[in-house]
Amino acid sequence: MTDLEVHILRTVSDDFESLDIIFGSLAKEGIDGCLDRNRVVEALRSLIQKGLVSAYHLSPKEPYSTLTALTDDAAYTLWYRATRSGLAVLSDC
Repeated sequence: MTDLEVHILRTVSDDFESLDIIFGSLAKEGIDGCLDRNRVVEALRSLIQKGLVSAYHLSPKEPYSTLTALTDDAAYTLWYRATRSGLAVLSDC
């Protein structure tokens, strides 16, 4: 797992986070210097394919969260959260 993936996984480990929040967290840690949003989306896609993060559509009405696929069109409107497997990987880091 890359350093970028580890940081993203930590960012989404305790709550649903948007791409803007993830990118802001990277900037706060000084990791954003050579990153663009496409690279962050690709890292998220990799984490999702590994089963470590899930993508959700959130709503103020029931169902409040719906598991969904990460697509390029929806990447900026979805919310992300670590899975149980992702949390287990973090505990080993």
